[in-house]
Amino acid sequence: MTADFLSWALDCVAAEMAVDRDRLRPLERRLRHEQGGDRHYIGSAAAMDCADRQQAIRLALQSGATPAQVAERFGVSRQWVYQMRADDAQY
Repeated sequence: MTADFLSWALDCVAAEMAVDRDRLRPLERRLRHEQGGDRHYIGSAAAMDCADRQQAIRLALQSGATPAQVAERFGVSRQWVYQMRADDAQY
């Protein structure tokens, strides 16, 4: 089989976790069965950083920090913190 992104990613996982690549074959087969043939989007590292920061903001608010404290800590506006909190309340 020609190496594709999934093969490359699983090779990286196997190397990072120091596991035999063959142990990941059942997972690879399942992923190819469920997702094979589709085009997939991979978000940027910047998008991941943004999601991580938003999660940290949510956790700070949940731990009792005020929107003003959160805004100062994360370098965002209080209005943005209030909007994020309101958006979260809708879900």
